[in-house]
Amino acid sequence: MNNILIRRSDIWMVNLKESYKSILKGIHPCVILSNWKACNKGETIQIIPITSKDKLNIPAHVEIGMEYGLDFESTILCEQIQTVNKEDLINKIGYCDQDKMEEIQEALFQQMGFTNKLDIKVIKEIEEKLKDIEELNRYLKKRRSTEILRERNRMIKCLNKYCLSKGIRLNLNKHMEEYSDEKVG
Repeated sequence: MNNILIRRSDIWMVNLKESYKSILKGIHPCVILSNWKACNKGETIQIIPITSKDKLNIPAHVEIGMEYGLDFESTILCEQIQTVNKEDLINKIGYCDQDKMEEIQEALFQQMGFTNKLDIKVIKEIEEKLKDIEELNRYLKKRRSTEILRERNRMIKCLNKYCLSKGIRLNLNKHMEEYSDEKVG
């Protein structure tokens, strides 16, 4: 198993160990949920089981077809996320495309009670802070100043921390790369 690449969104046949009552067990197709590093560095990964049995249409279920490498029209059971040993993976049979992974993410959000709706006040606050950072970048184009660069970098770090506290991942690299310490004297 060490030399086989495992990726998030792959569909693998997995030997699900004995479990309690209605939790899926036995050999089933499963969607790999773990990120790349967890998939290829750790001993365990998170999966979501798939069943071909008819299931109730609930928000935690995602329909998936044979075009994804399955033998039957099936249901992804997002309420049954499990951690398994990588040794329990048998073979890769397919993968989910971006659209299917977004459906799975939405079902997981529903199951966990998360919301992907952002507060308008938070968005406006982020926009204002980004405008301030862009203003400092415009200033740095005219006058290269280590002091202004440090202030801009501090603002970016604060904005990043603020976004993470609100559950938002924001890529601020483009604001950092415009003027680095090497370019300012």
